[in-house]
Amino acid sequence: TVNGHNTLQLMRVINEAKKVKGAVVIHAVTEKGRGYKPASLMPEKFHGVSKYNIQNGKPLSVAKDETYTDVFGKKLVDLSHKYENLVGITAAMSDGSGISYLSKDNPKKVFDVGIAEEHGVTFAAGLATAGMLPVVAIYSSFLQRAIDQIIEDVALQNLHVIFAIDRAGIVGEDGDTHQGEFDISYLSMIPNMTIMAPKSGDELEKALEFACSYKGPIAIRYKRGKASNFLPSATISYGKSETIQEGKNLAIIAVGSMVENCYKAIREVDENIGLYNGLFIKPIDTKLIDMIEKKYKKLLIVEEAVSSGSYAQGVRAYVASKNYKIKVIEQNIGDRFVPHGSVEKLHSILKLDKEGIIEKIRELT
Repeated sequence: TVNGHNTLQLMRVINEAKKVKGAVVIHAVTEKGRGYKPASLMPEKFHGVSKYNIQNGKPLSVAKDETYTDVFGKKLVDLSHKYENLVGITAAMSDGSGISYLSKDNPKKVFDVGIAEEHGVTFAAGLATAGMLPVVAIYSSFLQRAIDQIIEDVALQNLHVIFAIDRAGIVGEDGDTHQGEFDISYLSMIPNMTIMAPKSGDELEKALEFACSYKGPIAIRYKRGKASNFLPSATISYGKSETIQEGKNLAIIAVGSMVENCYKAIREVDENIGLYNGLFIKPIDTKLIDMIEKKYKKLLIVEEAVSSGSYAQGVRAYVASKNYKIKVIEQNIGDRFVPHGSVEKLHSILKLDKEGIIEKIRELT
C-alpha cells in the first residue's frame, strides 16, 4: 500500500515491483478530487460533470425538467410507505440512479453495495428469500456485469426482485461503454424474467406499481433524461401491449422511448399507420401479433437495442413459428457498438430519430 499522491514514493514502489517475478498488486490510496476543494467536498457530484464554475464547482446550468430518474426516485419513496418490506439497492450511484430520494426519506431502507453489481444482485436475492421487496437500481451498462447472478440467484429461484434499469438505450455524452444497448438481449434469454419498457414518466410510475404487486423477477428499462408525458399512460395488464392508433397496410410497434419518435413521425407522414406500444418486451404480446398478421402487410419494429436478441427478433421467431406471411422489418442499433456523442446526434446516425423513422415509413409505403 502506497500514498498515491506521493509521486516519488509511488515511483519507488513501482520500480521495486518491476524486480519481482510474478504478479504484483500495488494498492495506491488516493482521495477523489484532491487538489481541487469543490471536488474534494462533493466527490459524487464530480463523478460526471457538465460545464461548471471553476471557482466554486457549481454547474453553470441546472436542469429544470423532471427526469425519468427523478420520477423513479420519487415514486419509490411513495411505494416504500405502502410496502414496509421495500428496500432500495444501488451500486455506488445513489444520486445517478435516483435511490437518493429513498435514502433521504428513510436511510435504513437503502443499501449501497459500492462498485459491486454482482454482490448487489445476490444480496437482493437473499433479501427476497427473507420476505423483503428489493428494488435494484443499476444502469443498463453496469447491470450486465451481474448476468450470472441474475440467472443463478434470482431467476432460477423465481424471486420477487425488481430491476430498475436507468440509462437504457442511447445515453449520449457518457462514453462508448455506457450505452444501454444490450439489456433487452441479456434479460430476454433468462427464464422467469419479465421485462417492461414504459413510454413515459406516468407509465414508469404505473410500471413500478405493477412490479411491486407482481410475484417474480421483473425488469423495467427507461431512458436517461427528461421524462415525457406526451400521451396518456397505458392501463397495465400483464403481457399486454397498448394500441395507440389503428391503421392499414403498415403497423409499427415501438418500444419505450421510441414510441414518442414514432408517434411524431406518423403525424408528419401518414396518420393512417397503426402504432402500438410494446410495453411488455417479455412476454411478447402474441395476441397483438396475431391481430397485426390479419390486418397488415408489413410490421416495423423500432427499439433502442442491438439487433441480436432484440424484441424484434423475438417477434420474428413467433411469426416464423406460426408460418405467418407478414413482413417484419427492424429499425434498431444493429450489430455495432455505439460511440460517444449527444443523444440527438446518435439517434440521427442510427435512424432512430423522427426523421430516420419518417424515411423508413416512406420506404415501406
